[in-house]
Amino acid sequence: GVMLNGDGIVSIPETGTVAKVKLTDDNSARIQPVPVAKQTLVDTSFTQVDGKTTIKFGKLLTEPDEHEINPSGVNTFLFAIGSSNELGYHAKRDSFTLDLSGEPSDEEPVEEEPMSMPA
Repeated sequence: GVMLNGDGIVSIPETGTVAKVKLTDDNSARIQPVPVAKQTLVDTSFTQVDGKTTIKFGKLLTEPDEHEINPSGVNTFLFAIGSSNELGYHAKRDSFTLDLSGEPSDEEPVEEEPMSMPA
């Protein structure tokens, strides 16, 4: 997947903030904050314990000027994990799919550790 022109969610360790951003192709600032009026995440939390960072949040499936999350099908999400508390280039990136259709999957369930980054 490509992050360019995407919708993102970042954590800011200095403030404990979890916020929405736009991922742009502007070389001077590839991550642009979303205006306060569009910061619609709910139940956000940010923790760092034993060198691991965890963020949690709730997000509306459909919002104006954002990519829609399909409530009855498969969605692909991208993620990136940094190597420090500084917002910068990611140490790891990947994608995953999430099926919200409620249909049973033919795949065997896989137990995974929560995604986290070193503090």
